[in-house]
Amino acid sequence: MALAENAGASRLDVDFDDEEDVLYVSLGAPTPSHAEELPKGILLRWADADGRPSGVTAIDFRSNWAEDRRSFYSLVAKHLSVPVAAVEQAVESAV
Repeated sequence: MALAENAGASRLDVDFDDEEDVLYVSLGAPTPSHAEELPKGILLRWADADGRPSGVTAIDFRSNWAEDRRSFYSLVAKHLSVPVAAVEQAVESAV
């Protein structure tokens, strides 16, 4: 699990399941959420409690994003309103 401080008080919490090739990125501790499914195995998550963006799950992360990690980092940063560099650092230290 990797933690990275972003521009605000929240932190990125990143966990990678190597066996299943699933990457979980959350703002702070994971929370009950609902999701919207996007292409390439992406689930954008919003907190059930208040509807704020809570995280991103990437299914088949390595196979879907090996060639285009910069786009993945940008997608996560935009959804969670955090710097791209914070996403890159947290993800790379987790995988």
